[in-house]
Amino acid sequence: MMSTTRAAAVVGGILLALSGVLAGGFVVTTLLSEPDTGANIGGGLMMLAAIPLAIAGAVVLIVSALFSYLARREATSAPRA
Repeated sequence: MMSTTRAAAVVGGILLALSGVLAGGFVVTTLLSEPDTGANIGGGLMMLAAIPLAIAGAVVLIVSALFSYLARREATSAPRA
């Protein structure tokens, strides 16, 4: 069974991977669209979905890393009997 910190890190990684796929889709649709056809609504919507996912994934990863650091620090500083 996974610890809570490790599970949070996995969730953060999945969120970042998903946002990378959406941002990559934005780049592909932008590069493959016709230059004079106007705004690429589908690509813009993908990017609008990718940005919050990237922010959420980064926050989850930072928080899980902080909790992991604090747990290891507490475990090593505890007096051993």
